[in-house]
Amino acid sequence: MELQQPAHPLQPSPRKPIKVGFDENLNPNPESVSIRAQYRAQIVSAFAQHQATLCFIDGTFRKPLKAHLTPPQYQTLFGLVKPILSRYKTINRMITASATSENLEKVLKGIFTEKSVGKELEILSIQYTLNYYLKAVPMLNMLLQTEGGGAEHCSPGHHSKLSSILHHSHQKAGHKLEEMLESVTAFMAAYPPLLDCLLQETPIQSEQYCMLEATLNSVRASAKLVADAKEGLLLNADHYAALKVGKHRTNLLGKLFARTCQ
Repeated sequence: MELQQPAHPLQPSPRKPIKVGFDENLNPNPESVSIRAQYRAQIVSAFAQHQATLCFIDGTFRKPLKAHLTPPQYQTLFGLVKPILSRYKTINRMITASATSENLEKVLKGIFTEKSVGKELEILSIQYTLNYYLKAVPMLNMLLQTEGGGAEHCSPGHHSKLSSILHHSHQKAGHKLEEMLESVTAFMAAYPPLLDCLLQETPIQSEQYCMLEATLNSVRASAKLVADAKEGLLLNADHYAALKVGKHRTNLLGKLFARTCQ
């Protein structure tokens, strides 16, 4: 697998796919950079690109739509976007400061196994995923109906204005609102493979290997919980009881499910 090392974090732009990756033209001589360095650069780029996607959603959809949604509609669709974005900003500040040194593995381990920001991102991601599939998708279907959508929440004239803004935002983004909102936590699935690739290029029993292994185990558990939330498995009592998670996850998830499923 040939990787490229970007000079700058990629920014999502209108009418381009939502993805994690590199511009193939950024590094004309990838052989000059070690495979391990390229994987490290890809991990940094992945987190930066996810933050940029959230910023794009915030500016293209959340801000223009805020005045045209009722408080319950706004909270359901966008209430968790800014808190998740805030955690990514914190994580990226920490990662960027270590990206050019040999401390990246130590910083990643601290974020996802010791510091609260990694645990907060996990819980917010699970909560967002449950909320999106239980509440946001039905609400989006209601709002996007061509006739009488959202009549119980807003007047026909107000709904027409909302539809117009949504249409304009879709054109600007190159993606529909539902596609952009679904991507908010979809990137969680990309982190375990990236970390695993870096782990395979790290000397076994080295300090960096031990730190990466601890980080990978934690991030993999987080990604698994988000995937289970997407599939609706976390709403199953038997599945929840069978979860092999730490004490902090068990306590927070219990409260989370009770609040989200109300």
